[in-house]
Amino acid sequence: MLVLDTDLVSKFIASSAGDQTPKLVAFVEARSDEIAIAFVTLYELRRGIGKLVRRGEGLKQQVALEKFLYGIPVLGLDDASATGWTLAARMWVDWQFHEPARTVTDADLLIAATAAFHRVRICDLRSTSRGPPARNHLPRGRSLRAHRVA
Repeated sequence: MLVLDTDLVSKFIASSAGDQTPKLVAFVEARSDEIAIAFVTLYELRRGIGKLVRRGEGLKQQVALEKFLYGIPVLGLDDASATGWTLAARMWVDWQFHEPARTVTDADLLIAATAAFHRVRICDLRSTSRGPPARNHLPRGRSLRAHRVA
């Protein structure tokens, strides 16, 4: 399973995605049965599109998002044990003391922690990794690799 980053989903649901990012569209469509998003991604997308709709824009994006979400698993950060939140805090601390220190938004950190908690990979537009390897926070033999698309 792949956890898609917010930026990747945003590009995918854009009305111009087929023309501007055909590799991205092909990548996501070819893996429709193995992709998921984090609740943080859902929050970021609904917040951004909601703001556009309030301004009289964004209706097409809202429809595209709802179509995209149909059948896509949305993963929470953890279960009732708060293990995922502890993992996220540990990742943040580790990234602060990494040389050089890694700067990451809270949303991106929580997406990475969600993927790590569920032992699945992150898929984003920008890079092939998110800071120090998240596999440091997983049991031995497990890894969390990012995919580069577009």
